[in-house]
Amino acid sequence: MKPHWLSLSKILRIFCSWQHNCIPSTMTDKIMSLSEAAAQLPQIAQLLWSGAVVAVPTDTIYGVSCSVHCEQAIKRIHQLKGRPMNKPMAICLDEVDSIPYWCNTTGLPQGLLNALLPGPVTLLLPKHSRDPLNAHLNPDAHLVGVRVTDHGFVRDLCATMGRLETNGFRSVGHPLVLTSANLSGDASALRIERVKLHSPNTGGRLWPAPLH
Repeated sequence: MKPHWLSLSKILRIFCSWQHNCIPSTMTDKIMSLSEAAAQLPQIAQLLWSGAVVAVPTDTIYGVSCSVHCEQAIKRIHQLKGRPMNKPMAICLDEVDSIPYWCNTTGLPQGLLNALLPGPVTLLLPKHSRDPLNAHLNPDAHLVGVRVTDHGFVRDLCATMGRLETNGFRSVGHPLVLTSANLSGDASALRIERVKLHSPNTGGRLWPAPLH
C-alpha cells in the first residue's frame, strides 16, 4: 500500500523560522492528506525553496526531502536522521526525461531508463563533469542515486518547483534530496506515525508527535 499522507514537521518550522522569515505559519506544523497537499503544491514548493524539510510519501516508504540547492536544509536532514555527513543521499526527479540534465547517462542502453522508471528503483549514475547539483550534496561521491518514484505527488512537487525556478515556464523538474524518514539505522517508515526523526535543538524530542 502506498503512503497517503504528507507531514510538515513543527520542529522544522522552528528551524526554518529563524533562517527564513517568509515561511508562513499556516503551512507548517501540519500533517495533511494528499488531497490537501495537492491543492497547496505551489505553497509547499515555496516552503522547500525557502529551506524547509518535509516528510513525503513515495511508492515504497516515507521519505524526508528538501531542495537540492539548499545547503542548510541538506545539513538539517543529516542532523534529523543522525546520519553521517559523508553518507550519500539520493535525488528524486519528476520525469525520466529530466535525468540526463542532472546526471551523466552517456553509454546507457537505449530504453533502459524508461524500462526501470518510474518505479521503486534507485539508479547510481555518474555526476556530470560540470555538476549542476549542489556541491554540498555528496561532495566526496562521483555517483549519485536517482529516483523517479511511481507516486504522483512527489513527481508533481518536483515539477512545480521547476516551474517556480523558471517563473512558470516548462523546465526540467527541480531535484529533491530524498532519503528514508527514519533515524539512521532504524527501520523504514511505512506509516506516517512511524516517521520519527531526532532534533538536537529540542532535547532529543522526536517528530512528528504521536497522532491522537
